[in-house]
Amino acid sequence: MTSIQHWLARYRIGNYREKMQMDQLNKLSKGELLTLLSKKKISYYQLSSSERESILVVPAFGGRLLGAFFDSQNLLWVNKVSFEGWNKGGHRTWYAPEWTQKSIYILNGLESWQVPSQMDPGNYQVTEYWPDRLIAMKNDFNVETYDHTHYHLSFTRKITLETQEEYEDSFLILKNIPNLRYISLLFEHCLTNKTMVTIFEKIGLWSILAVIPPGDVIVPLAETTGQIYYDYYEPLSMERMKISKDCLSVFVDGEKRYKVGFPPDKTRGKIGYVPRIEEKYSYLILKSFPNLINGKYVDKPKDDLRSSGDVIQVYNHFEGKELAFAELESHAPAKVLLPGEEQCSSIKLLFLFGPKQSLDQAVAKLFGEVII
Repeated sequence: MTSIQHWLARYRIGNYREKMQMDQLNKLSKGELLTLLSKKKISYYQLSSSERESILVVPAFGGRLLGAFFDSQNLLWVNKVSFEGWNKGGHRTWYAPEWTQKSIYILNGLESWQVPSQMDPGNYQVTEYWPDRLIAMKNDFNVETYDHTHYHLSFTRKITLETQEEYEDSFLILKNIPNLRYISLLFEHCLTNKTMVTIFEKIGLWSILAVIPPGDVIVPLAETTGQIYYDYYEPLSMERMKISKDCLSVFVDGEKRYKVGFPPDKTRGKIGYVPRIEEKYSYLILKSFPNLINGKYVDKPKDDLRSSGDVIQVYNHFEGKELAFAELESHAPAKVLLPGEEQCSSIKLLFLFGPKQSLDQAVAKLFGEVII
């Protein structure tokens, strides 16, 4: 990749991203989603501290957070075409890597790809539930890697509704912005080694949040020199990217496949999403997580020779229409896991909803200078 100066010069050639004249919000309302789940006899759990803001968790769907609702509007992408298979949307936990010899996803000489059903949807069991506060779940499973290593693992997921005091830093920044509504979550997930042998920094927790395009993914930067990101599939078009002294933004529309990864020395442990909609009201999703510069991150593109990979990834899907979605992905570093040991990671999810003017102020407060 070329220098930042060359990037900026190329941006002046044209701007691909014009305003979208469309209703970007998910058409599957809260009532419609609950009705659909009930008809299919799929159990779900709700967390809410008020009548107007709530979240929806579906253990049978890989322990997914399937809804973050303001009134009836869901801010997460949900697959309305089918509830079969792994691609149901929402927020899920997998584990990395995706493409190396320790992958559980690739088959047949890297020519095909799958998601082991024992991991997702798995068999998540609810271990704790308080309707106004938290839900905890657990899934034990066995998998085999591409190089025929067998792992016996366990995932635990705990989702807790937070108050303003518990998410203090962000709310102190936002307190003077009028008419903002929020849902704040602490998301804790752990991976336990239940095999009888040690796992030596080979696998790491992978958090994936599906959003509704079109919109802009915001990646705050700690460093703007050198190679900032790495392409996983087709190269990211420069017309879909903007950079400032504080952030890099990527336009997503769910109609062209690309995925870019950011190493931890270039980023600041946050990723955000702002939709492109012609509406009076809008929203912002902020995802925060540990960003360890010296951590061992195991996910990286095919044939990438770096000793450590990426902490953040932005994925744009390619099928369009009702299967148009994008993903905000974050990784925890791999650790040495003795038999019975676990690695855990805590993620903060903040959903803000309000007038577009207030959301613009929130973006500026949380991210600094952003060009979208």
